Amino acid sequence: MSLHYFTTEERDALVEETTALAVTPDRDAVRRTVDGISRSFGANSRARRDEPVERPAPKSLFSPAQRRVLDRLTSTGGCNKQIAHEIGCVEITVKIHLMAMCRAVGVTNRVQLALWAVRNGEAA
Repeated sequence: MSLHYFTTEERDALVEETTALAVTPDRDAVRRTVDGISRSFGANSRARRDEPVERPAPKSLFSPAQRRVLDRLTSTGGCNKQIAHEIGCVEITVKIHLMAMCRAVGVTNRVQLALWAVRNGEAA
């Protein structure tokens, strides 16, 4: 569910529409209701829809540990055992990281993962 914060124009239009549909058209009551809803949602928000929103930098697709494995894979092309030795972990950890990264980008093997990394600027 996506929260929607009203701009002044949207609020006024909503008040007009709701007043027209109401059994007892009390414009002030409708306006208070719309403002109350907007305030209650807005209290939990950092920014309103009509204010500029600062978006955080996109999170990396991979964890730092997966990143180290991917960097070794693309730079040396070594087998799981060699990569594990170079980054100081066990072979099964490398295998698990490679499987997770393949799943995340939609490829089926390490060669495709390395090609994906090079093509998408993720290679070391």
